[in-house]
Amino acid sequence: MKLWVALSYFFGEPRSEVWQLELQTGQKELSFDIPQLKSRQVAGKGVTGLRLSSAQHFLCCDFNTVYLIDKKGVVQAQYFDEQNNDLHNLYVDLKPNDQSDNGSIYVVNTGLDCIDVLSFNLKRLARYEGVSFEQLKLRCESPKYCDGDYYQDGEHQAFFQTKVQDKWHFNHVIKLPLELGGQLLATSLSRRAMVDLTTMKLASNVLPCSPHDGVVWRNGLWVTTVEGKIYRADLSAYTASCLLQFELVFDLFCHGQYHGWCRGLAFSGNKVWVGLTAIYRQNSRTKWLDVPLEQTRTGIYQLCAIHWQIEQFYDFSDTDGARIFSFVVAGDND
Repeated sequence: MKLWVALSYFFGEPRSEVWQLELQTGQKELSFDIPQLKSRQVAGKGVTGLRLSSAQHFLCCDFNTVYLIDKKGVVQAQYFDEQNNDLHNLYVDLKPNDQSDNGSIYVVNTGLDCIDVLSFNLKRLARYEGVSFEQLKLRCESPKYCDGDYYQDGEHQAFFQTKVQDKWHFNHVIKLPLELGGQLLATSLSRRAMVDLTTMKLASNVLPCSPHDGVVWRNGLWVTTVEGKIYRADLSAYTASCLLQFELVFDLFCHGQYHGWCRGLAFSGNKVWVGLTAIYRQNSRTKWLDVPLEQTRTGIYQLCAIHWQIEQFYDFSDTDGARIFSFVVAGDND
């Protein structure tokens, strides 16, 4: 078994890479680079979302572009829109064994506070808007209103290259199985809860810290928070009128040697993998960090989901400031 791991970097020229990690040996190998046009690059940004769309193809996104790419790194198609801003992740809604490419792709367009729905030929079909049309229009036309240590003045940049201030800060989108309701939910960093995208109302209790990733596994909705806590909510008890109730399962940073910005979550069998990104300077977004920066790393923890014990840490740290947002579990023959 292995992981396909998406890596980008804080420092140097923007670049996006997909690596293979052999879990049994810990061997890491660069599989391919994702090409980025110079005219769309954003300093310190790169690949964020990575998903399998078929046995031979990935769907991935960076700050402003969605790619369909094969496992040799050849881009088959791409989707770009000038309203794409800080794409965080994507969800592939395709039934098992369905090769018709009639599913949908949900793209987290964080800077625009929306979820875009694409067809499998990468055409936009719909949009779930988290703010009004007037607010979206103002944000696209006047990105220079932003402030804060994470954002920037966009007066001399295109909107698709500007780090703008958002309202919801959606991170992950999840479509529940039909037998569990089929609702479309998203994690909201700023609201610290799940959001029902059809109503834009909270769909869960508010967590002590901001959630980032969300995954459905074994009748539960699992989320990680940026400060390394793993929560689970029972999906069998969820209805539109009854909020999901998240309960703490594991505190990664109480048991793990390395800390960091917690992003990336996957399950398979009785294993859990959780990703980390090293922190290079503290600001208002990392006020939860209570260890020296030198104790942060970029890598992936492997845990046993039966006894909830850490089994391994795969280190992807790099002097160029490697970042992990997502990874995909694959079999030995993939």
